[in-house]
This record gives sequence, structure tokens and C-alpha cells, in this order.
Amino acid sequence: ETDELVAKVLLSNKVRSMLSEIKPITAGKRSKRCKLLCPFPDILRYCVALFLILFACYYYLIPFEGNVRSAATALCGGDYDFTHTGPTLALETIIIRDARENEYAQDCASSQTEMQYFNKHYAGLFNQSIQRQDEESGRDFDAIRVSAVLKRAFGNCPEGKILEPMKDGGEPEDRTCIDMPSSLKEEMPQGVLHGGNPLHNKCPRFDPTNDTGACNPVVPPDSCEWSWLSHWCEREEDPPGYFQKTACSSE
Repeated sequence: ETDELVAKVLLSNKVRSMLSEIKPITAGKRSKRCKLLCPFPDILRYCVALFLILFACYYYLIPFEGNVRSAATALCGGDYDFTHTGPTLALETIIIRDARENEYAQDCASSQTEMQYFNKHYAGLFNQSIQRQDEESGRDFDAIRVSAVLKRAFGNCPEGKILEPMKDGGEPEDRTCIDMPSSLKEEMPQGVLHGGNPLHNKCPRFDPTNDTGACNPVVPPDSCEWSWLSHWCEREEDPPGYFQKTACSSE
């Protein structure tokens, strides 16, 4: 036959002689004396094989699949329409900058964009002098940054869920909330919920409605929201912003 001809061409004499000596495994023979669980050696062999397969699946394959799914969800899932920056020498705060359409701006050059910003964040502007002093602290900003970013990324689904990764050819609005993988939950730092994290506080800015308290020194929070629109319209000044700095300048 064809397979025998191929074997004669490809296999060495030693291998062919070994193949001729290979015999089928004896299985299923019943002893005349055996009445229960016969044949016992074969049943034991099959049980061991089944156990090893199940053990490999539950001990290696399923946890590995969960770790891969967790990594994919952590890298590609959640909310990523934001950036972060800080701390700087002037401001010891982690700033979360919202990049969604209604909060993003490439600049604040047009009067329309500037008026949109003023109408949203300022009821009016006035000058008052006060000397500001920045406070220094020994906070762990690496830990604060990780916590702030994870809270923002995993905050737009109920607790225990996360936005699924973007599918090929899909749209951002088509993403739905899925169960957060258990291995990803185990890696969440203290203080970060498994989904459903509350939004960050808005960064402090000049508040002219606060009368004489508008120029009081501002204690920077650990982290806060400061949109790209705020970044540009505040002349790229960190919170509390250009208008606080200008209105409360002692010069």
C-alpha cells in the first residue's frame, strides 16, 4: 500500500524493525474469576488518564485562560478617554484630564471656545490680592497615580463589571459592561473598587462668587479632574488655574 511504500523510502531499517515489533495494547480482557469492575487494570488506567486531563484543565488551562483574559481586559477594557499628568514642582496633585468630546479642546484660541469655558466655570471675574503659598508633603505619588488612573478607568460600570475591550470594526458606544475577571479583581490596589468607582472631584479653580474667600490659599487634593478645555482656557496653568493666579496676584 501507499503508506508502506512511503515508510520504506523515508524510514531507516532500524525504525522499520521497531515498528514491526510494536503490538497493540491489550485491553478489555475479562478473567473468568472477575465478576466486579472488570477488567480492573484497564479501568484504573482510564480513570488515571481522565484524572490527569481534568487536573491539567482546572489547574493549568483554566487559570491561564483567566490570566490572559484579565490582561486583555486590563489593557484594552475600561474607560480610556482621559490622560493624566502630575505631580509638578508647582502642584503636588495627580490631574486627570477628560478627553471626551464635550470636555476636549485642542486650544482655546477662538472666542466661542473661550466663552463656552467661561459660561461653564465662571460666573464673573474680579481682582483681589492675596499671597499664595504652596504646601509640600511626602505623599507617595506613584501609588496615588495608580489609584487615580484605575478609579477613572474602572468607574463607568457597576461594581464587579468593566467595559469590554474594543472589538475589531466596532464603535466606542457599542462597548458593554462585562464581568471583571477574578484574577484582575485580585490585583486591584486598596481603595479601588471592582467597577463603579465614583468620579474624581473637580480640581479647584477660581470662584468669584466666594467673595473675599475666592483668593484663599488652595490645598491641592491627591487627585482631581481637570479637562483639556480647562487646560487650554486657563493658559496651560495647573489648577487652580490662570484666572486664580491673575485675580489673586499681589502685583
